[in-house]
Amino acid sequence: MKIHALSVGRLSLPNRHVSARRRTLPGRYLDVWCDDSQLEPAPIFCFAIEHPEGVIVVDVGETTDVFEPRAVDLGARVLVDRDGLDLEPADELASQLEAVGIDPGEVSTVILTHLHFDHAGAVGAFPNADVLVSRREFLAHRLLPLGSSVHRWPDDLEPMRLTYDGGPFGPFESSHRLTDAGDVLVVPTPGHTPGHQSVLVREEEALLCLAGDVTFTESQLLEDDVVGIALDGRTSRQSARKIRRLLERERVVYLPAHDPETKRRLEERVPTTIDASD
Repeated sequence: MKIHALSVGRLSLPNRHVSARRRTLPGRYLDVWCDDSQLEPAPIFCFAIEHPEGVIVVDVGETTDVFEPRAVDLGARVLVDRDGLDLEPADELASQLEAVGIDPGEVSTVILTHLHFDHAGAVGAFPNADVLVSRREFLAHRLLPLGSSVHRWPDDLEPMRLTYDGGPFGPFESSHRLTDAGDVLVVPTPGHTPGHQSVLVREEEALLCLAGDVTFTESQLLEDDVVGIALDGRTSRQSARKIRRLLERERVVYLPAHDPETKRRLEERVPTTIDASD
């Protein structure tokens, strides 16, 4: 099994988009809307798992169509300045996969951590793949403008909606087994969005946690910091604390989608550790 971390563009965000100052949702979103600061551009990582049972892709990024005026829903247009998105055709996931020798047409499974446009906009590039999203996430984005571009998905795309039919895994009450071998699992990590989920990959010496936007960086996880744009701050913190409990049980390589160190930690299999004094 081989795993690639593929950067599909970079995104400049205000400080309060990344790190929350207020506890309430209106307060956090007002902070995001009013903050005219710009942090250093952060990568947008997707992952490709070359598994004996098929190629699995975790998140798909966006395409350059995202710059069209109504390419994203109202929530994204209000809270995200797309001028801060650095994305060229060569950055799109299909091109990135080809660069590492993977034919996008041979991707068998696409698992979406959540439906924000920078994670889920390019599903149309994988016509032969089963697309999996949590049932709660799919319904929420159909009802409310939460920052997606699902209205641009192919008309005939009907994603599989996960309800986590497997048993508990560590601190997680439920899970979904993605492979027959049981070495790739999906666990619910809501809060950032209503149905956010993370992917766990079991290797011989470590457990890889492909965490989407549970936190934007490893340091946020260790400092118990809530992402400013999180829809439900309390639930987001609970999900992050479950991952922290997982760190206490075994060797975990924590890989959030917007951490500049994610690719290095994956390549070197650097585990995330909690200070004993915490």
